[in-house]
Amino acid sequence: MGNRLLEKYQDVIKSIKESTGIKIVSVEEVEDNQAFLAVKEEFDLRFSFFDVNSPISYEYSSINSVVDMKKGGKLKTHNYVYFSFPDNSHLRFSPHGKDGLEISRVWVNPNNLGMGIGTLLMEYFFDVVGDTLGEIPELYLECTGSIGYGDNKQDSPISKQTAFFRKFGFRVKDGSQYPVYVSMTRQKEVLEKQGEQQEPSNNEVDLSDKLPF
Repeated sequence: MGNRLLEKYQDVIKSIKESTGIKIVSVEEVEDNQAFLAVKEEFDLRFSFFDVNSPISYEYSSINSVVDMKKGGKLKTHNYVYFSFPDNSHLRFSPHGKDGLEISRVWVNPNNLGMGIGTLLMEYFFDVVGDTLGEIPELYLECTGSIGYGDNKQDSPISKQTAFFRKFGFRVKDGSQYPVYVSMTRQKEVLEKQGEQQEPSNNEVDLSDKLPF
């Protein structure tokens, strides 16, 4: 399977090597799961109500992402949901395993660092996922000491990244490759029902008074 996928994506792997210097040694094709599809449909519904003045934009697509590790790079191909604020600060998530989600990027505009934007991205993510599923499924993420590529690349020490995600209940799963790579997980959390379930609405989470721009 491993060799077959390396061969299947050989052109992509070659391009990554030429543009980043990262040698891909493994490839993972990630399949959609029910939790991801349900949250994606909720985003579809909420953003069908949003107008051009909405403080949030949304995108659903597929991507090849790269995780640089001690023994070489890992190429992951997967679908994703991406939402962003007016300054282009954004969060991207994908399916993970049988019924989990992976946060594959939390990127904050360098001009607005230290203003709580990363926390607002995470809070909005948790609000939508919780409202949709009635629980927060198992969450997974990988810290590599940088965020994004090209013009959007930001260097960020893994110790700083893990400290940020610990605030939201994540704990280190694999720290054997620190300080190059660390994976983190957050256990499944069933949420208490509060009154009757209401119809989903784009007004459930109003960020207009929270964003500092």
